[in-house]
Amino acid sequence: MYKLFIILYLFIGSLNATSIVQERDEQTRFDYEQIIPLTASTIDQFIEQAAMSTPQTDQLIRQQIQLAESDSLVTEMLINRYFKVRDEDFSQGLVILSIIGELRSPDAIQFYVDILENNGESPDGLEGEYLSDRDILEMYQAKAIQSLAYLRNTDSDSLIKHYVCYHPAVAVRSAGIDAYLFNHGDTEKAKSELKEILDEDAWVYLDRIRRKQSATNESIEEDIAAFYTSHPDQIAPVHYVTRGTKITNFLSFRSFVFLSLLFILVFLILRKFLRNENVIKEFFMHRNS
Repeated sequence: MYKLFIILYLFIGSLNATSIVQERDEQTRFDYEQIIPLTASTIDQFIEQAAMSTPQTDQLIRQQIQLAESDSLVTEMLINRYFKVRDEDFSQGLVILSIIGELRSPDAIQFYVDILENNGESPDGLEGEYLSDRDILEMYQAKAIQSLAYLRNTDSDSLIKHYVCYHPAVAVRSAGIDAYLFNHGDTEKAKSELKEILDEDAWVYLDRIRRKQSATNESIEEDIAAFYTSHPDQIAPVHYVTRGTKITNFLSFRSFVFLSLLFILVFLILRKFLRNENVIKEFFMHRNS
């Protein structure tokens, strides 16, 4: 019987733990609704806040960045902070690059160029199990060329067109093409401008599929079908139909714990019943003998 109490205790504990996690997440979201402004004195707090941002607070973060667009000191401090952390914290380096890009400051053009021109010196100490130092450098460069595209002026557009043609990394060229098109409204004019200067092998990136917040499964499938219709030379990946997706989503952590404990409880009851049945059989066999 004590085993049953242990099982019930564990089950109730798991429910409480889930509730605590949910309450903590709600508290985190609430805390970050009180957005810290981006100023020279709040650089560190704002970077941490931006790194923890959720879809609910992203727009509030962008509003604070827009308010600091004319503050050249903020741009300068963020650039210095990037060079300070890039060798130690890859994710924070990307966040800082994103903030600088959202500032849309012409003062950062040379900063982006310096990153994009770095074809040999990789950040130290960041190589991981799955990412090489070259991978990390190219991810920084991809973010830099995306940030450069935000400026949408003559100088930045000229640089973008240069790098999408001549940068040695395919990932960076592809990111630049996508960013240029996005920041020019995905117009046919912008696509034609790039098509005139790109090698024919790179035209495939002009029709790159971009995930949108309003996208549905049906619209994504339509975009994929249109892409392969325009580029039949590209090998489409095997399409696996995952019929178990709804079941997997339904079985949340709480449901998994409940079913596991229920299975254990049924097993213990059956084992107890079978033991009692053997005792009864032995009793009657003993009497008959």
